Amino acid sequence: MTASRIVRQFGRFASFALAISLIVAPALAADDSKEALAALVNVQPYWPWATGNPLLGVVGLTTLHLSCVAAGVVAVGILLAKAAAERRTV
Repeated sequence: MTASRIVRQFGRFASFALAISLIVAPALAADDSKEALAALVNVQPYWPWATGNPLLGVVGLTTLHLSCVAAGVVAVGILLAKAAAERRTV
């Protein structure tokens, strides 16, 4: 492995670890998934140039929930299709 590849891999790992610590860890500590959703919603995406979240409220709550359910259904379909394809090749 070259040094630049090692640094790149470490950067990816650090980004993943930071995301886990900022989103998943509070949810596990509170034992409630609402904390994870709150961590995703209560952000300041343009900090330090602007405070607040101008994107908050752009999408309605019902639309947000339905899109989450749709993404979950698509993900389960992909996983089932992948498992079926792996069973056929073995």
